[in-house]
Amino acid sequence: MSVDHEPAAVDTPPYEEIVRAAFGQVLRRAEIAPDADFFDLGGQSLQAVEVALELRRRIGVPVEMDLLFRYRRPVDLVAHLARLAPPARRVPMSPTEERLLFLDRLHPGSPLYCVPVRYEFAGAVDAEALRAALQELVDRHGALRTCFPADGRKLVRSAATLPWTAVDLSGEEPERAAVESRRHLDAEARRPVPTDVPPLARACLVTEPGDRSVLLLTLHHLIADQHSLDLLDSQLQQAYGARVGLARELPPVRRRGLAGQPDAAESLAHWREQLAGLDGRLALPADRPRPEVVGPAGAVVTAPLDPALVTRLTDLARDCAASEFMVLLAAYTAFLSRVAAPGGTTHASDVVVGAPFGGRTVDDEDTVGMFVNVLPIRARIDADTTFRELVGQVRGQVSAALAYQWTPLQELVAELADAAGPDGHPLTQVGISHVDDRDWHWAPAGAPAVREVLSTGTAKFELLWTVTTGTTSATSALEVAADLFTPDRARQLHATLLADLARLSATPDATVVDAVASGPSTAPEVAHGYVRQPVERPVHEVVALRARAHPEAVAVRHGDRSLSYGALDTAAAGLARRLVAAGVRPGDRVAVAAGRGADAVTAFLAVLRAGAAYVPVDVAQPPTRSRAIGRDSGVRLALCERGREDHVPPGVPTIELAPVGAAAGAAGAAGPVASAHVPVTVRHPAYVMYTSGSTGAPKGVVVPHEAILRLVPHSNFLRLGPDDVVAHLSNTAFDAATLEIWGALCAGATLVVVPREVALSPYRLGRFLAETGVSVMFTTNALLNAIVTHVPDAFARLRVLLVGGDQYALAQIRRMLAAGAPEHLVNAYGPTENTTFSAAHEVVPADLDRGVIPIGGPIDGGYLRVLDDRLTPVAPGGTGELYVGGQGLADGYVGDPGRTCAAFVADPFAVVPGQRLYRTGDLVRLRPDGDVVFLGRRDDQVKISGFRVELGEVERVLGDCPQVGDHAVLAVTDAEPVQLVAVSTGPADPAEVREFLRANLPTYMVPARCHRLPTLPVTPNGKVDRAALLAALGRDPDPEPPAPADPPRPAGPPGPDGAAISDGAADSAGASRAAGRTGPGDVSGGASGAAVPAGDPVAAGLADIWRDLLGVAEFGADSQFFALGGTSIKALHLVGAVHRRFGVDLRIVTVFRRPSFADLAREIADLVRTEQRGNGDGPGRP
Repeated sequence: MSVDHEPAAVDTPPYEEIVRAAFGQVLRRAEIAPDADFFDLGGQSLQAVEVALELRRRIGVPVEMDLLFRYRRPVDLVAHLARLAPPARRVPMSPTEERLLFLDRLHPGSPLYCVPVRYEFAGAVDAEALRAALQELVDRHGALRTCFPADGRKLVRSAATLPWTAVDLSGEEPERAAVESRRHLDAEARRPVPTDVPPLARACLVTEPGDRSVLLLTLHHLIADQHSLDLLDSQLQQAYGARVGLARELPPVRRRGLAGQPDAAESLAHWREQLAGLDGRLALPADRPRPEVVGPAGAVVTAPLDPALVTRLTDLARDCAASEFMVLLAAYTAFLSRVAAPGGTTHASDVVVGAPFGGRTVDDEDTVGMFVNVLPIRARIDADTTFRELVGQVRGQVSAALAYQWTPLQELVAELADAAGPDGHPLTQVGISHVDDRDWHWAPAGAPAVREVLSTGTAKFELLWTVTTGTTSATSALEVAADLFTPDRARQLHATLLADLARLSATPDATVVDAVASGPSTAPEVAHGYVRQPVERPVHEVVALRARAHPEAVAVRHGDRSLSYGALDTAAAGLARRLVAAGVRPGDRVAVAAGRGADAVTAFLAVLRAGAAYVPVDVAQPPTRSRAIGRDSGVRLALCERGREDHVPPGVPTIELAPVGAAAGAAGAAGPVASAHVPVTVRHPAYVMYTSGSTGAPKGVVVPHEAILRLVPHSNFLRLGPDDVVAHLSNTAFDAATLEIWGALCAGATLVVVPREVALSPYRLGRFLAETGVSVMFTTNALLNAIVTHVPDAFARLRVLLVGGDQYALAQIRRMLAAGAPEHLVNAYGPTENTTFSAAHEVVPADLDRGVIPIGGPIDGGYLRVLDDRLTPVAPGGTGELYVGGQGLADGYVGDPGRTCAAFVADPFAVVPGQRLYRTGDLVRLRPDGDVVFLGRRDDQVKISGFRVELGEVERVLGDCPQVGDHAVLAVTDAEPVQLVAVSTGPADPAEVREFLRANLPTYMVPARCHRLPTLPVTPNGKVDRAALLAALGRDPDPEPPAPADPPRPAGPPGPDGAAISDGAADSAGASRAAGRTGPGDVSGGASGAAVPAGDPVAAGLADIWRDLLGVAEFGADSQFFALGGTSIKALHLVGAVHRRFGVDLRIVTVFRRPSFADLAREIADLVRTEQRGNGDGPGRP
């Protein structure tokens, strides 16, 4: 911290140059003669004000707005300014000032670092005496005459006048006056304090009726920390008292130097040891995706602290030989370990909190200025750590930090932070402050005054907890970054924090994990109570009832064939008799090797009528896989289309499926034919469906009748009736077919089979849906994206469009809704193990505004739980693993009790004995409104430059990029460091995609490479085949930089190997060959290493600045500022040097977004051209 007596150079601004430049800029003239009259040159009144404002900005002194009416020529104005501007000393900035100035200029025009202190007086005060007392403080302290012009200097003026505003409301009605006073003061508190003109402070006095007065003193944090505020407060009281005869004059300022401090190398070594192995950011439960730069907007939630709680905290501090601040910091750490736990875990074991340290020696006690250094205090919490132990741990950390508090935070950032970025707090994401006002007292008007710091509507950290302890009460305030948290989330977090504080202080010898997890977090059933659905008969009996009621109604339409309910029932009954005659018994399994169509539907119904479970076989997959599934499931018999016998294991008998034709339809008109009665309950297995397993081997999921009938035909997300026409688009071996087939047939609706050639053409599919009158349809997001790319209004005539199966693309959904929306658009989620869907959410406009579409709440007959790794419910806003339960649960996996026990676990909150949960492996966030937001797979988390990254979050932003179709983000974990790779279809150029991602994601989340492919390989259930993509990219891991982009070309829908729409006509090589065809495509990335352009004055000037700042002699056009040793503070000095060299204001955030030499040179050149056009110069001059 620099103090008043330090040696400093006298700074005299080049007034003539500044004045002529200001004239030229406003009048747009290249040359201004020293004796030219401003108004003779065409100047007008408004332009005269513009010149005054520009002079104020450039020389850092107050300038009257009518100045040019008195001094019209530059020569006269220069002479006046030389008399007006007091001499200034140029002094070096302290590291703390450098960092705060960097943060302030990262968010220009914001009151982020303003400190508005409000004094409320119950009696009359002498306004002139108060103003004079405040001015005396400005005259007394150099910090109050300090400014920081745009060129990066720090100047201390010999004189400065405090801006003073007086507002008289004494004649108003008391109620109106109170409202107006609060409105005026709130607006004043949120008005930025300019840093280029001293003093960096202002005062406003509002006089209210009844001799009440309110003073608002607003200072910039650059010139005052909390100790300074207390010092100024004390001296203000004394200076005012002296003027009204209540106190003595202030004593002279004691000017002292800095006392000895620890060796810098020793101090840095301490911090290096303390922060070794720090594991990235806290996973705070943000409501919104993290932007590259978290903006300054904030919100604050306050609440009084219970006096009994305050007493308990004080007693605990005494018992632990700690300060109250240490106890509060330990409680805050415990709270953060809970709410910022990595997805699916009980708590964060490594928590860092930014805590303020005074940064003063005993010789600095009387000096006003910004000394405070915010330092990272680290605590480690394991399952056995008690709160008392945590307080002891924090006490040790804080005590050690006190000895090494002079190490500037930016040195720690440069030494220890993993990634360079425009991040204000890479080591101190969250902060804490304790203000002890118990000894404060001022009664200038006879009655005690009240003091408080007002909110500026900003947030200095992502979370900042402040506890203020007064004489008679204590207050808690949680300040949150509005870019990340909603007001509802802020209130919920604050309530959780106070509840944790109460429990921890009441049970200090309990483990932290138990204490913070024992309070109310979320209801066991997420947002909705679980109500079992009445399921009285098995699926085939429900269909039979429909057939008896309306035998002539159309059940299935497949091409030119229409199959009535009577005909379907007759055909299924006859086939069931054949199955029973062939030895099929209840509980047996029967393979059905047939593509989508009426024959497969008839076969499924026949198997159910025989009391068996059907095993749908994807005839598009290699026969070897089909045979392996048949062997694993132990099928007794197989029903096959002609030519599909190679999909059946050797030795298994087969029955060929004959086409269900017109004859069957005619027979149906006479009424259904009953099959032999086979007793089946709703708990009997209905089908076995195979999904890909984590071990590589498919796993068979056994689903009972009850699970199907809790899904259809009536649920809270979809109600089907006889008037509906349901599209059958899904592969029969994909569990969406369960919804399509049985949803239609159990409701008495019509199932329309979508031909394969139609499904593969967006244009034909759109016409097909309109011509056949389809009202309800399910599609995967991959297919939706492809269709909407070409036919945005394809789904406009639907009553309900259900979408799921993979990450949605928000841009495509917006496009579809703008072109022609279905009546209801439902985002549906569910694993096969819980029968197609577990949760659903109807998309509403607010989802698009928020940029996040949740998967919603549970469907009827089911419930959701969001649990950590100890099976404890997470708090609203928390992240955890999703568990699903209810009637939709499968029985387990065929022949694999070990895997079944691992995946289907006992419900720790079961009301009914034996209730189970399925562990999905999906990470979700529980919103305060009870809806659930899908984040990604637990195994989709990767660590990049110390930051945890969810691939799903990057994919959501990638999907928002214009002209991006199907897409995926992959992690190349065998690279060093780990790299993200973005892959997409569609006409979007990879370079433009990467630019979009850079503009919408933090630097560490931007993929290193962006590829464009014709199609993405997909798994049999229609999801992106990530393994195949990685294998394909692995064959060319470092492709050449892209050639010039081809003209935009349409991207087709998923190919025939995308078996979500396969009907068996596809090549049996399927997805494996699709993966083999996939090449790396177009790619954006790489660097040319080109030299710095010769003959470019901007590039030459910037090169000089880089050499001075970075200490490097050689670099190229593609060299990166931070790769050459740049830091956030050096970025601040770069901006100042650019201002001095070129006279333009380069924003700090631009240095982070465009860190290459060439990009920065272009940015500066653009600013210079803009400035020169304003001065009347031609655009060709640099």
